[in-house]
Amino acid sequence: MEDWGSDFSRGFLGEGESCTYAPYRLVDGDPQTGWAEGGAGAGIGAEVIVPALLDTVYYYSPDDGGGGRWTTADPLDLTRPVRIWAGYGRSPDLFAANARPERVRVSVLRLRLMPDPDPHDATGCSFSTYVEPVVVAEHEVALQDLNGYQDLPVPGFDVEYYDEYPMEWLEMDGAERHLHQQRVDAGEAAPYEPEPWQYAYALKLTLLDVYPGTRHEDTVISEIGNDPRFEAADAVSAEAAELWAGTWYEPSETSLSDNIYARMEIYGVHEHGFDYETERRDVPYGPNATWSGEQTAWFEDPRRAVDRETGRTFLLTVDPADPYARVIDVVEGAWSSAWTFDRPFFRTGFDCDAAAPPVETAICGDATLARGDFEMSELYGDLMGSVTPDRERPLRDSQRDFLTRRDSDCRSDEGVDYRCLARLYADRLVALQRLKDPALGEPSRFDTKYAMSILENGGDLRQNTAARLAMYPLQMEEGTAVWGLDASGLLYEQSYVDTRVVWPANVEIRYSDMFFVGTGGEVWTAAHMAPADSVSYSEINAEYGFEPWRIELDAGRDFLTIWGETEEGVPDMVRDWLDRHPIPDLEAWD
Repeated sequence: MEDWGSDFSRGFLGEGESCTYAPYRLVDGDPQTGWAEGGAGAGIGAEVIVPALLDTVYYYSPDDGGGGRWTTADPLDLTRPVRIWAGYGRSPDLFAANARPERVRVSVLRLRLMPDPDPHDATGCSFSTYVEPVVVAEHEVALQDLNGYQDLPVPGFDVEYYDEYPMEWLEMDGAERHLHQQRVDAGEAAPYEPEPWQYAYALKLTLLDVYPGTRHEDTVISEIGNDPRFEAADAVSAEAAELWAGTWYEPSETSLSDNIYARMEIYGVHEHGFDYETERRDVPYGPNATWSGEQTAWFEDPRRAVDRETGRTFLLTVDPADPYARVIDVVEGAWSSAWTFDRPFFRTGFDCDAAAPPVETAICGDATLARGDFEMSELYGDLMGSVTPDRERPLRDSQRDFLTRRDSDCRSDEGVDYRCLARLYADRLVALQRLKDPALGEPSRFDTKYAMSILENGGDLRQNTAARLAMYPLQMEEGTAVWGLDASGLLYEQSYVDTRVVWPANVEIRYSDMFFVGTGGEVWTAAHMAPADSVSYSEINAEYGFEPWRIELDAGRDFLTIWGETEEGVPDMVRDWLDRHPIPDLEAWD
């Protein structure tokens, strides 16, 4: 028996310097991280171990200050199918660039549990608290060169037990045990007796052969774990699964004509389950909708699914005469709610139930566009009821011309252009508003003067329908807003700090949004995100696996991404904003 102490990997890339490729990356649930062997070349013969068949897996998670803390991960259940992501799953490019396991020896180890893990004795990057590994079963497995999960067959074995004193006894020092024995001899306490303990088990992989990388020799494994998505026990047919997909509403809390609703989106449906999110809006307009975030439910049969994390149960009822008439009863403990299948229709100026052109269907399904159509229709009706007879026909003709351009100019072979619709509605609202209030001027488009009038009257561009349509799809939220004006136009910007959930720790991100309206009527919008001062770029890039810096610029109908120097023709105020929100290390972006 060899005592490995707390080191469960015979070397890994960056050992002693960084935990980026340490063994615990195999169980963090994120295929964008991974373990990389630290041996010579491709690391043939390198070993890595993942604990299994335990209530809890402990590993020591270091911090940047030289310390760390004990944290936990879900153990492998070797009685269920085990999956492996053999390669670096962070991106297709990195998967090909690094070596991937082609053939491995899969060993089941029996171990003993150390009673008192000491973080000062830990490597800082490895699993801990297990000693005396003994191989009880092993075989060799050939793996596919696949950038994704695949089966990892585990050799069969029998779970064994050994006699050990209770943890309370093991944690006592000599003096405490002597005092306890004195209490036993005096009849004041019961003696501690040995009791059967289950051995701890672990899965060891040994690299025997690899698929070579195009740029790096190091071999990477991203993830090992049990994933119920790939278990076949509760599979349903594709036709049965598809009945769950779509948009669902809770009628008791929904009035789509008033834009108040409780909505559930079910997507990513496959033979074993689906992903879903819910959204609730109890105020007709404004940034007040609440999303649940992505959750997952697994099929128990074609008409029943369960979210195993929340315990929420979904029961599907389908009318045999009409497959579109179906209801999902969502049961949460003693509470239940019924959700009906429907299309997401918002309040518009026309009847969405009778919507025929694709453009009208698109408007009915988008809250911002629907609001624009509703306000335009209300404003047009008010004007038709107030203008003199000689102005009725020109107003009617201009409205018909707008609808014709809307239905023709905003369609293509690729579908409906939502930005085109938004800009047309923004300009139409402004044109009608200027007819109602001549003081706003003559141009029939959203321009600097109109935006200024909103601000000067105490309005907020973020809450003005015409402005929100003009800045579509940028949807500014609550935050500190400032604006500036020069001869080229009006620039309106805001910034705020929000928290982005990134394993293993949340990251604060500073968001900056810009909305520029030129004197010639052109509209520019840009969204920028960067880490707040509490975390550095290198830490996010290396440890959290995503690039936080981003500038997306939208000028007119063309949505552009700015990677380098901006081209000629960018207004000075926009160029100044871009200079104040740079992207570092541009060469790293492709």
